[in-house]
Amino acid sequence: MGDDEAWNATCKEWLIDEGYCFAGGVAGKSDCVFYGAAAMEGMDKWESIFKEARTEKIQISDDETNDVQVDETNILWEIVTNGVKGKYPSGVWLGGRKYTLVREQELEVEGKEVKVIFASRPKGGFCLACSDQSVVIGYSDEDKGQKGGNAQKAVLNMVGYLFQSEG
Repeated sequence: MGDDEAWNATCKEWLIDEGYCFAGGVAGKSDCVFYGAAAMEGMDKWESIFKEARTEKIQISDDETNDVQVDETNILWEIVTNGVKGKYPSGVWLGGRKYTLVREQELEVEGKEVKVIFASRPKGGFCLACSDQSVVIGYSDEDKGQKGGNAQKAVLNMVGYLFQSEG
């Protein structure tokens, strides 16, 4: 992870300032390593979007749990590469929270077809989309006054900005 202040400011401007996401970040599309992040006031931006490789417990039944190895960089790469059809043996974890991938669709941004992926968890979720070189992710939380549709708007606006600046 690189902490690039210019990219952190760009993430804040596109993903956080309008109040549509509580946290968000941008990662390289080829390696899925974050190089910019932002979060709402009072929140740690990196902890909000990414957690290091670790062991998590997942509920298998009412009285049974299982330990799984979670590597969020690999999970992000699998989402970017294979979307909802990807293989997620430990589940989909990003920012230390477990999600369910719920939808994948193609939307037009700056005249290009962009794969947009949505994930949910109780009262929250994330929207993810890619430019030619980058992955943009925005996290929303109903308890913080955000809705998934607005997170999508913020993510796609940032992808549009990246298309213009990368080209």
